[in-house]
Amino acid sequence: MFKRLKKQIYITFLGIAMLSGVFLTGKEARAEENSQSDSTSNEVTVEVTGITCNITEAGPYAVGCAFGVCGEDLDPLGFSTISAEEAYERMIVLEDEYPTGTSWTNVNSYAWSCGWSASGCMGFAHMISDAAFGNADFRTIENDGSGNMYDKIKVGDVVRTDYNSHSVIVLEKNSDYIVVAEGNWGGQVVWGRTISKEKINSDCAYIETRYGR
Repeated sequence: MFKRLKKQIYITFLGIAMLSGVFLTGKEARAEENSQSDSTSNEVTVEVTGITCNITEAGPYAVGCAFGVCGEDLDPLGFSTISAEEAYERMIVLEDEYPTGTSWTNVNSYAWSCGWSASGCMGFAHMISDAAFGNADFRTIENDGSGNMYDKIKVGDVVRTDYNSHSVIVLEKNSDYIVVAEGNWGGQVVWGRTISKEKINSDCAYIETRYGR
């Protein structure tokens, strides 16, 4: 199990916390937003050591934030080069903001940096994915029926499980099970549920990964 680090970069619609110690709550961010010129009246941009976040008005149940990453975190094709440990560290800090039991249903949505908005479980997984990988590109690994989908999974991947009906994001990968975070699992956020290797190989539809080949 990776060591949990409390001090890490995380940016959400409700608040912004930076490793450098700069902290902006959602209220303060909106105040800053209102101070912008008319051309940028609907967003505030925060830049700290290469991290950029644009917060937009997205409605009461939407999370509208684009996470940015430093250039050294990306390969020439735009895929992520961070380690599994780094991915975990960047994801797990959001557990403080969205702890197990937080309501997250299909009315909750998130605008993924990879190009579209999704609600429910997929929206939550994409939000955590952006926290780890910023604006890194993604690719899809389809289930080819060979029975080895588990071997292709990495920490930080979004896994579409339960015969293409539920999305989770991988926090840890062990020899025979993964540990995941998920939204809309019984209508709420859950951190730490495990899914067996056997189950993944039998019902995983596809994997969305931000790592290169």
